[in-house]
Amino acid sequence: MADNQEKAKNKKINQMTAKELDAAIEKTIKEQGNLNSRYGRELQKRKDAISAK
Repeated sequence: MADNQEKAKNKKINQMTAKELDAAIEKTIKEQGNLNSRYGRELQKRKDAISAK
């Protein structure tokens, strides 16, 4: 069962750590070329919120 949780395909943005957010942002930029998508904008907002704390 632990393997299933580790292989979870989609993780909610509000549950991601700072490292996971950085990795997701890099992946999004690599695949889409920018952060103009809604997903990219939400990742950036969440990273800013974590950094502000």
